[in-house]
Amino acid sequence: MQKVLKKTTGVLCVSFAALLLYANLRPLSLTEQNRPVHLKIFSIDEPVAFEQAATIKSALKIPGITASCVNAAQQTVSVTFHPGQIGEPEIVQAIALQGKLSVKEKYFPPTPVCPVPPLQAMKNKLLKSLRFV
Repeated sequence: MQKVLKKTTGVLCVSFAALLLYANLRPLSLTEQNRPVHLKIFSIDEPVAFEQAATIKSALKIPGITASCVNAAQQTVSVTFHPGQIGEPEIVQAIALQGKLSVKEKYFPPTPVCPVPPLQAMKNKLLKSLRFV
């Protein structure tokens, strides 16, 4: 009896392990297959002319950078890149056009609360006013 119990327990354990492995064998999703990408936004201290913006955009076409956007009006440059292939100093150097521009990472102050959309705020105000009527 004890031999049958051990054999049954062994078969159940092996079956459970096989089922667990089979359930977890799946192809990776597209998100899991991609390498991590970082986003950095840099500010330029001087006004940027159209020609300079085009030059910066072409200077950022280097391996490791997946996308870039130059906003001349806001004097900012947004860059997405693979940190394993390229570092921030190389990106800053490319944006600065070999030292012609002063570039630093843009600072965004933390917001204490999430902003409430105007329509939802109006609805909440209306509901609060109806409670006291």
